[in-house]
Amino acid sequence: MACLSCAEDFGPSISLPLLFHSCLQAKQYSFAKETLLKMDDTKGLISLYVEESQWDDAFLLLNAHPEASLVGPAAIPQPA
Repeated sequence: MACLSCAEDFGPSISLPLLFHSCLQAKQYSFAKETLLKMDDTKGLISLYVEESQWDDAFLLLNAHPEASLVGPAAIPQPA
């Protein structure tokens, strides 16, 4: 769990964006999600749901926060 070791290495001084990117690199998506929630990054959370094909969660969050609409390649599902 690289994202947790990163947090432990830096202690409370680690920035949330750095922790988020560390979690993504370690494929620790649940920790990445929690980090985005702490950052209050709705658009980032929707993007994470889209990348992970969690469509129901993405649509529910987008319906609750239409101002966080995604524009660009992240919003377009890629063929499997």
